[in-house]
Amino acid sequence: MQQTIRGYAVRPERGCHLWVGYDNIGLSAVVKWRELDGPDVIHLDVVGVAMRHRQPGSTKAGTIAREAIEVALSEAEAYAVAKRCEELYAEGEIHRTNSGSLRLMQSFGFAFVDEFPSGAQTWAKRVPLIPPGQE
Repeated sequence: MQQTIRGYAVRPERGCHLWVGYDNIGLSAVVKWRELDGPDVIHLDVVGVAMRHRQPGSTKAGTIAREAIEVALSEAEAYAVAKRCEELYAEGEIHRTNSGSLRLMQSFGFAFVDEFPSGAQTWAKRVPLIPPGQE
C-alpha cells in the first residue's frame, strides 16, 4: 500500500480522484477512487493511513480511514448527482484476512459480492441518488 501511495507523485489517470489528508505532522491519509463506467460506478482503489497512526490498541487509524472513505463517497455521490445519475454503485477489494477493513466497509453498508482465489473479496454498495430539481 505504501508503495502505491508513493507512486502518486504524478497525476493520476483520467477519471481518478485522489484525496490527501494532512495533520500537524504531515501526510495522514490517502484515498483514491476511480470511475469505472462513468460517474455512477466507482471503485475504491486505495485507502491508506500513515503508519504513525497505526498503534496497537488505538482507534485513530480507523477514525482516519473512516473520514477518508466518507470524503470519497460524499464526493462521488455529489459528482454523480451533478451528472444526473439515479444511483451510485461503489465497490472495492479487501483481503479476507483484513478484519478491520471488512468491519469498516460493512459499517458503511457495503456487502460481500465475490471472492477471488487470492483471498481478495469484492465488497459493494448501491446508493440511490436524487438528481437536482427532483428533491
